[in-house]
Parts: sequence; structure tokens; C-alpha cells
Amino acid sequence: MIAICGLGAIGSHIAKNLVFAGYNDLLLIDKDKVEARNYQFGTQLYEPEQLGKNKTEALWFNIFRQTNVVVTNRNIDISQMLKKQNFQDISLLVDCLDNHEARKATSAIGKDMKIPVLHVGFSPVFTYQIQWDKNYETPSDVKGHFDICEMQGARAFIEYVSGLATNVLIDYLKSGTLISLIGNKYSVTQIK
Repeated sequence: MIAICGLGAIGSHIAKNLVFAGYNDLLLIDKDKVEARNYQFGTQLYEPEQLGKNKTEALWFNIFRQTNVVVTNRNIDISQMLKKQNFQDISLLVDCLDNHEARKATSAIGKDMKIPVLHVGFSPVFTYQIQWDKNYETPSDVKGHFDICEMQGARAFIEYVSGLATNVLIDYLKSGTLISLIGNKYSVTQIK
């Protein structure tokens, strides 16, 4: 089972991509509810009539109606969520979270459970990282207001990065290859 932590711009697209690629044994994790900013820029997979619904339920409704997806939508801290239940079936964590503490907790959980963690995230200057936990350093929270979804060209950039991250995940699932990438809207570099 693949656990996707954070169902915002990047997490919602990775979940959709994995399902369409035939990987539908997913655990969706997000404590947030759908807000207007989650659909108004067209960068996340939510709709206006879902305002106020749990993101996990809304995403399941939008993409996973015909699949066998386990949906988790408890409004608690990520580390509590993963330690409170029996998660022996999880073989991979995908961190699409947007804050330092949650990303740090996800790394710690992966280490505790001895399972790989892929971190996918953005910066305010249109850079991204798709990096396995081995050499990952949790970035500090961005000061001030930063929302990738509000940036010009964000939709194409988000779909590009989620596509790269999905390919990295599929390569790992098929062959065990750990590929890490960093880049910006014009380039990509593999980290060795």
C-alpha cells in the first residue's frame, strides 16, 4: 500500500496519476477540508460544490469511485495518525505536505517503520525537489504567504512536477530504483 500524505496541488495529482497507471492500493492522508483556494486556480482536483468537505473524501469522489482505495480523513497530526492505527501494509510513504513539522514527522515515521519516503515539494522561486529520504533535509517553512497555486503558470508546472514524481514512484515500484530530482520550470537534474 502507498500512503500519500498531503492532498493539495501535488498530492492530488500524484494520486490521480497512480490510479490511472494501475496503482490503486492507496491510503490518502490529509487533515484539511476543501477551501475556495483549492479549486479556484485549477491546480487541485477539487470542485466548488465540495467546499468544506474533507479533502480525502472529495478526492475519492472525484477520482476513485470505481477503485478499492482506503480513505483516511482524521483531523489529527500526521505522526499520531500513522502511529494510532495498524499500518503494517504500507510499503511506501509519499510526502506532499507543505510544512516543516509534518514533513519532519513523515521522515521519522518512515525511518521508524523502515519504509522508503519520497518527498515532493516546491519553493517560492518555482523550483522543486523529488527526493528520497536517504539524503533529504527537511526545509524550513517559507516566511510570509506562499501558495504555488497562485503563481502565474502554476497549473502546468504542478502537472509537470507531479508527472515526474509519478514516474519516479513507478520506477521504484517496478525495479526498486531510487531516483531523486531537483529542478525549476525549465530544467531537471538527477541527484546522484
